[in-house]
Amino acid sequence: ECTLDWEGPTQANTILLPNATGTLGYVALSTTTITSETASILIDNLPDEFDSFVFHINAHPVDDSDNLRARFLDTSGNPLSASSTYGYYRATDAGDSSADNATFIDITGTTIGSGTHEGVSVDCKLRGRNFTTSSTEVVPPILTGHIVGHYNSSVFSGGDFYGGMNDTNVQAIRGIQFFFSDGNVARATVEVYGIQGT
Repeated sequence: ECTLDWEGPTQANTILLPNATGTLGYVALSTTTITSETASILIDNLPDEFDSFVFHINAHPVDDSDNLRARFLDTSGNPLSASSTYGYYRATDAGDSSADNATFIDITGTTIGSGTHEGVSVDCKLRGRNFTTSSTEVVPPILTGHIVGHYNSSVFSGGDFYGGMNDTNVQAIRGIQFFFSDGNVARATVEVYGIQGT
């Protein structure tokens, strides 16, 4: 057991964390809160000290019958939206769907509602923040995760998804954009964690 006085430490101490290596696994980086209508959620300038990130998202659309989607941001912070940039697969209780040459990664498999207590909750991981096109034996950036939420008419639904950058249109990234298919984001909270390698 160890107690650390963060307000006024008197000397340098080495602290062994529960994994006994001194390496912190998940590092809380930021929380983005959307309280008024906006077109999308941009998580830009992800620190390159990490190659993998975890996102906890709670999002509510302005309009009914929306799907939550994602795009990576290029090294200038612009969403990558050219044709054939992404492939994705999603499996939910509403059915499975996929695409190999998309302009986005589809996250939800059924339409999200905009009513009271409707919306979507997503836990996902981004891998490949530090990908370079010279890394020919490395898979380009990917996004994988789980979704649950109340969709149209407060129907509870959920499932899994994965998607990534196609190998025909690869490039380095520095962030990610989350957005709804046909309308704006009404409210959202996105917690971002970096995964520390050993």
